[in-house]
Amino acid sequence: MGAYLLALFRSLPTVVKVLVLVPLVTYLVGLTPQGNEAVQAGLFQLPPRGLEDVAAALFSMVLYPREALFTLIFDLLIFLQLAGIFARRWRPRHFVLFLVACHVGGVLLTLGLAPLLGARVSSRVFGLGAPVMGLFLAFALVFGQQLYRVPGLLKPVQGKKIFWGLVVFSGLLFLFGADTQFIQRVGGMAMGFVLLAGLWRPRKAIRLAGETWQKLRWKWRRRRLKVV
Repeated sequence: MGAYLLALFRSLPTVVKVLVLVPLVTYLVGLTPQGNEAVQAGLFQLPPRGLEDVAAALFSMVLYPREALFTLIFDLLIFLQLAGIFARRWRPRHFVLFLVACHVGGVLLTLGLAPLLGARVSSRVFGLGAPVMGLFLAFALVFGQQLYRVPGLLKPVQGKKIFWGLVVFSGLLFLFGADTQFIQRVGGMAMGFVLLAGLWRPRKAIRLAGETWQKLRWKWRRRRLKVV
């Protein structure tokens, strides 16, 4: 496993290597008392205190507190598998902008739902969780029909089923209070969908909304005709 990950890391584009190493280095620095204070100060805290938290919200994408070791390992393992694929398909600038936008989506959704969900949502936003799920959504949309072998399963599984299985698993952990970063991940998926579907363009968003409305009206009319 270690040899495989090392070979995978060596084959990755430079931008991906940097995004893997920076969280690892900041986590190791945070294991020291002084480093831990610096990391805690750099995390985006809820509720926000003012404009100074804007920088913290962006920089927290590469920060992990020392008690989040499992989250760091989980995020980086998925990131290592997916980031290289899309870093090569997209331009480095577009790749980084996509990750940052997904992180911002996670921050915004956490800000919006934290007052409603209370303790189920973490009071700190950190890590690559939202960008990772944005990449995973892109993987499901592009390679969703391909078959992949999953350790522990006898038969290959479609890429989209792996994605939705992970989403359901994370959702169950959230319901039982074991994954306080779930809302952040959902925000990353939502922003990723907006970017991948081109809904950030007003004309396309309006056209898609109109087409969806027409389909719903048609289904409603057919249902009424069947009832009559």
